Amino acid sequence: MELFEKEISQSKRRKDSFAIVYVDLDGFKKVNDIFGHDVGDLFLQHVSSRLSDSIREGDFAARFGGDEFVILLTNIKSREDIEKVVERIYFKFKEGYELDGNIIEIKASIGISIYPDDGNDSEILLKKADEAMYMVKNTLERNNWRFYK
Repeated sequence: MELFEKEISQSKRRKDSFAIVYVDLDGFKKVNDIFGHDVGDLFLQHVSSRLSDSIREGDFAARFGGDEFVILLTNIKSREDIEKVVERIYFKFKEGYELDGNIIEIKASIGISIYPDDGNDSEILLKKADEAMYMVKNTLERNNWRFYK
């Protein structure tokens, strides 16, 4: 949250935007149930690595809890900047994962909020990214992404 607040201050000064990307893994519980928690933990490490590889230098990705990740995309000039990164993330999930001789295919629901369009407070922006993610998760569109609104 401190990082988000710092980015709000910097974006105000630069007069630009940033995005919060909320990623929730679809069906992760099955990984733990079928392969065990050790493989599940290893899988989450691989997801973290792929997310980090998908973002630009200066952006930030972190596990937010359970099977949820939050990404901060800084210095955004247009929605296309965001879409390029989110599409890279989206396609990383299509590749599947090989762990301990097991092929794990899991997808993600992704929600996006943008400063200042969707709010000027880190909690509001995070909440709106989460709401956008749930709009994807609670429809037949799972394994997709969408902007808040």
